Amino acid sequence: MKLLKNLGLLFASLSLVHVAQATSPVPPIDANSDRAVNISFFGGITGFDQNAYKTVKAAMAMLIVEGVVDHYVTTSWGMEGGSSFCVELSKDLNITADRVTHLLRTIKPADQSIYKYSVAKNCTKEN
Repeated sequence: MKLLKNLGLLFASLSLVHVAQATSPVPPIDANSDRAVNISFFGGITGFDQNAYKTVKAAMAMLIVEGVVDHYVTTSWGMEGGSSFCVELSKDLNITADRVTHLLRTIKPADQSIYKYSVAKNCTKEN
């Protein structure tokens, strides 16, 4: 049930972002700007918030379907649980990393979860 509530809030938030983007033109950005977002989601000794984790994965899948994200790289951590993700934005220079980080800000996992994200140039190990 909590997952459905999180997804409902997520979709409502995305609708507002989409409307805002449609009504205000975004100037083209520099091709050398940050075009990726690194995301980490882990748990401590007590585990992590499975519903929030599923919400993050569903949000990234939705961004792929919408054409916001071109590449999705993930590393899972077996028995420890959790994953590291990196998503690279599409070639459309009007799409910025803010689109992804705004969405990620709406996801609030329980306290035992370690959840962080940061923008990067791309999804290579040098970031």
